[in-house]
Amino acid sequence: MRLLKFVKGQFLSGDNEVPAGREFIAHANQLAHGYTKFVGGKVAEQRMGLVADPTFVLPERADLGDTDQSTWETDHNSKPRDPWTRQYYLPLEDNETGGLIRSSPAPRAATPQSESCSLSTCAMHI
Repeated sequence: MRLLKFVKGQFLSGDNEVPAGREFIAHANQLAHGYTKFVGGKVAEQRMGLVADPTFVLPERADLGDTDQSTWETDHNSKPRDPWTRQYYLPLEDNETGGLIRSSPAPRAATPQSESCSLSTCAMHI
C-alpha cells in the first residue's frame, strides 16, 4: 500500500502529486499505531497493531531495544536519532479509483478536511 505524504506544501503518493479536491474514504476502523524502526532511511522493522484491537499491546519504547544512543544514526545536526519512531497509519480509499493508500501524521496545516463520518469510515478531501 502506497503512503500519502505531505512534502513541501504538496500531498504526494509515491512520486505523484495528489491534486487538491481529491476525495478519499478513511477506514477509521483500520487505524493502526505502533513503532517503526528506520535504518539508513529505510523501514527495517515494525511493531504495529490496530487501535481497535483489544489484544494489541503497544510496546514500551525501552522494550524495543536499540537504547544505546551511541549506536544511533545522526540527524542533519549531528544529533543522535532514535531508530524507533511512534507512528499512526490510516488506510484511505481513493473515491475515484478504489485504490488504497495509507496516511501518516501530517502537519496540522496539511490535515485533510473531513466531510462526513460514520463509526468506521470518513469521507475526506484534500
